Amino acid sequence: MHADLDSFYRGSGDLTGQLDLAFQEALANRYRGAEADCLFSHTLNLADGRSLQGATDLRGTEAAHLGDCDITGQRVLEFGGGSGWLTQYMASRAGELVTLDIPVGREELSAPLAAISNPHGLDGLRDIQERIRRGWWFVKDRAGHPGKMVYCDLHNPPSDLGRFEVSVLPSTLLQVPMPFLVVQAAARVTERCIVITEPVVATLSQDGNGLGPAALFAPNIGTGQPNHWWQHSAAALARMLMVAGFGDLSLSVSVAEHSAMPLLTVSGRRPSD
Repeated sequence: MHADLDSFYRGSGDLTGQLDLAFQEALANRYRGAEADCLFSHTLNLADGRSLQGATDLRGTEAAHLGDCDITGQRVLEFGGGSGWLTQYMASRAGELVTLDIPVGREELSAPLAAISNPHGLDGLRDIQERIRRGWWFVKDRAGHPGKMVYCDLHNPPSDLGRFEVSVLPSTLLQVPMPFLVVQAAARVTERCIVITEPVVATLSQDGNGLGPAALFAPNIGTGQPNHWWQHSAAALARMLMVAGFGDLSLSVSVAEHSAMPLLTVSGRRPSD
């Protein structure tokens, strides 16, 4: 079945049908593995009392991360799950949670400098992404949450996902080549609220010297870091939401207890909500 899944994702089809129970079971069987086979992009707590360290620590700020958007009992769409810490938090509260992430064979979409920042080039990036995928399924298995995973191009998700009350884009727009297309993709299927989070970027702040609705092309070919596409000002994220039809806005900043990195949350509601 693993080979069939690879063919499915590398083919030219529309990637529909992934929410079927049998397909979710096939994904779980493919990615189920030992902790040592995983890579965790988020710090997380396990039921046995241990903590696993990741690059981002959201523990204790999950609710703040979602701004003032209540997901209780809602159908929620998450664009980019990483290793699943925020996923399991939302899945325990939402009526249904569907997570989207980049499929096998499309890893270069998330890392523009993979060929120079990783000593093994794209093959090294693909190995890292496979280990992060295993991490997401490891967290799902340990937490026992009912969230579903769909692997796809985040700019153009499959057409059979249905409608959602809330969409959440957690540090997603900085990792895609065309961020506004992802916001539009969320807007097409979202009834009530879209939540966007990104790290606060001091050079794009709104302190009087800020650049307004600015998007900074981030890759530094000299150092290989940062190895993501964009950095956005709060005003840029707000304007994207307004243009997409979610113009009732709120902004907040949160800092996790164990992290020095402040995170910006911009949420937008449809004006009639």
